[in-house]
Amino acid sequence: MKGKESASKAAAPRIQAIIRAGQLLDLIAAQGADGIGIAELSRQSGLHKTTAFHILATLEDLGFVSRGQNNRKYRLGLKNLELGSVVQRQLQLRDLVYDSLLRLCSETRETINFAQPLADKLTIIECIEGSYGLRAAYYVGTHSHYHATACGKAMLAYLPEVQRRHICEDGPLPALTGSTVTDVAALYAQLDLIRQGAPALDLEENEVGACCIGRAILSDSGDVLGAISVSGLSGRFDDAARIRIDAALKREIDLISRKLRRS
Repeated sequence: MKGKESASKAAAPRIQAIIRAGQLLDLIAAQGADGIGIAELSRQSGLHKTTAFHILATLEDLGFVSRGQNNRKYRLGLKNLELGSVVQRQLQLRDLVYDSLLRLCSETRETINFAQPLADKLTIIECIEGSYGLRAAYYVGTHSHYHATACGKAMLAYLPEVQRRHICEDGPLPALTGSTVTDVAALYAQLDLIRQGAPALDLEENEVGACCIGRAILSDSGDVLGAISVSGLSGRFDDAARIRIDAALKREIDLISRKLRRS
């Protein structure tokens, strides 16, 4: 059993302009503070000078590159620092929760996922595979829908209302299986229960035969930092197992919250 996003990843179309932009950014990064001119960028990338110029102009508008006032050479822009700081925070939180992920995996023998919010979908930041022969499997870096996953619902319940309404109401919620909750009112009812303290549940809503239980990681101010879920085969997630798994999950979430307050 694999995450749905990863199954289609290899077949996803590639956008040539973005590939070229990435190539130019790599070449600029290699020059460091010295920068690099348009002619040399064109030569090294193999792009026509006009094509390179138009891509660089767009990157400059977005803040990914900048040009010196004197020699007009291209350097990396501050937008890269902004995004890099986000990645750094993600990695710092991943390090902070990692021991909890290992304990949950050892205790439940199920697959443990750590996810963080990213625009309209969530991103799997870390995954510890369970020890059962048949187990749920997800992949770091893949994306999943909020409304169809336990991590997603756990975070969706606490996201700012404007963002939550955008995710839930700006277009139909895709049905990934026959059990996916696609009715917004029904989904909101689940989110209300989560805010009241219930765990987030994915009952074969993202993948047939798999269930997940999840809880969000919140800052002291109530901001969503991420979520952890325990995933496994539906046959192993009866009522007693859900209660036992959720108790372990809640214990680790509380421990992470205490660590965050001390950090």
